[in-house]
Amino acid sequence: MTTKSVRLLPCPFCGSPAEYQGWHGGAPTKVMVSCSDETCAVRPEVTGETLEEGAEAWNRRDAVTGDMLAALRQAYLSLECRPELRRTAGIVASAIEKAEGRL
Repeated sequence: MTTKSVRLLPCPFCGSPAEYQGWHGGAPTKVMVSCSDETCAVRPEVTGETLEEGAEAWNRRDAVTGDMLAALRQAYLSLECRPELRRTAGIVASAIEKAEGRL
């Protein structure tokens, strides 16, 4: 795959850089954009028919609503009391902080 320059926002869940690679599910130009951190609890990924389409899909961020924020808070409360899920609770807490800034 030819190296092209596109701007990719960091992972919306952990803040790590995004990366892209060729994707086998289509034309030779098809790419998958994903979080580069293998320890990211979510590891989101999107595909596009071209690098530009993949970057556009990756960089799209939905608006945060009050209902979404309430759901995040509820998830945090159910996770924080379980020692084995404290790392995940921390990720949810970070998502809440980011979401509050986007309301």
